Amino acid sequence: MSGYDGDVATYDPNGKVHQISYAQEAPKLGAPVVGISNENCAIILSVRRSPSKLADYQAKTFRISQNIGCGASGIYADARKMLAHLRSECVEYEYESNESHPLKSLVIKLSNEAQQRTQYGGYRPFGASLLIVGEENDKPALFVTDPNAEYYKFKAHCLGKNSQAANAFLSQYANEIAGKTCKELCFMALRALKQAGIMEFESAAVEVGVFQAGQYRNLTSGEIEEMVKEYQQRFPVVNDDEEDS
Repeated sequence: MSGYDGDVATYDPNGKVHQISYAQEAPKLGAPVVGISNENCAIILSVRRSPSKLADYQAKTFRISQNIGCGASGIYADARKMLAHLRSECVEYEYESNESHPLKSLVIKLSNEAQQRTQYGGYRPFGASLLIVGEENDKPALFVTDPNAEYYKFKAHCLGKNSQAANAFLSQYANEIAGKTCKELCFMALRALKQAGIMEFESAAVEVGVFQAGQYRNLTSGEIEEMVKEYQQRFPVVNDDEEDS
């Protein structure tokens, strides 16, 4: 304990708020989730975890409104709280204006809520980050929120365990994102997750959310199974023995 990490209202001599830094570590521990966006669509793909063989998988992608969805990594309870806030804002906006909530202003509202938790004693920052997809300027878009209350717009990004390796892969192939179909973006996301250490994909554990043509939906289990099978045929796993021979 440094003496400066007792609450979010205390700065150290270097101007750093330690509790915010601690909160930023939480999303790095969750199951990885990838978001990719181009002019055709935006996708969120994750490989879910199960706490035990007797438990079902935890959801990682969520529908916020008919045209906005998100993926989460970090403390699950915090992610649910953030999701509830986003849904409440969408319902209120649609009731008052009779139209869908704009994507960027919704992200800003969540960031403002997160900022309140970095300013006053007695609170703690959200220990989760979100990938939020929807439409901005008549095109699919991807935004990423951070526990420090900042937000960023990305073409592609990965959250969760070993996300650094996945993001390095996405950066390497960033110029190939434009023009790809939703299925091809899903294949790219699976390849990125492979770099994060997930070598085999069980279709029951894979979860995919897609924003396309002004609508967001989660793919059905049948659609995911078909997509994973096609991916495995196009990108078969090569073990070390086969490479050495």
